[in-house]
Amino acid sequence: AYCWGLNDQGQNGNDDTDDVDAPVAVAGGLTFDVLAPGDRFVCGVSGDDVWCWGANRQGELGSAGAASAVPVRVATGREMSRTLATSMGASTIAVPAFACATDSGRNTFCWGGDAAVLPTGGAPSFLNGASNVRALTAGSQHLCAIGVSGYAWCGGANGNGQLGTGDHVPANVLVPVHRSGG
Repeated sequence: AYCWGLNDQGQNGNDDTDDVDAPVAVAGGLTFDVLAPGDRFVCGVSGDDVWCWGANRQGELGSAGAASAVPVRVATGREMSRTLATSMGASTIAVPAFACATDSGRNTFCWGGDAAVLPTGGAPSFLNGASNVRALTAGSQHLCAIGVSGYAWCGGANGNGQLGTGDHVPANVLVPVHRSGG
């Protein structure tokens, strides 16, 4: 993988924190099947593992500690699939940054962020509510999942109705998206 641009938290993964204006190789010689950039951090799936690098203000790298300018393996204790999502968060307005991935059994695990939005925190934890997840996507304070059945679930903040539940009540688990007509 190659990254470039702002690098104040090591989000380019090249073992440095100087900004770069041309692509640089991510350290460690890993080959990634999927990458998901967040707010000053990046996560990627390589083989059966998730690796993250950059900012670690809220456990975005899967554990408490400092930022890392090289990829750090997220200790999920599971074989992970190629499904991954990160939130953009926003350090200037205290929006939590988090990451989520599915394991080989299509269960969703999240880390980082703010437990008031999703039950995450530093270490990866199982996120209840959805099963057989095939795709994930994250907003700044919410996560949505699509199952192999085609059903959708969302969880997190809901001040603007972003969970699709027909109300503005937040959910700290994945809840079914309301489908009109059925």
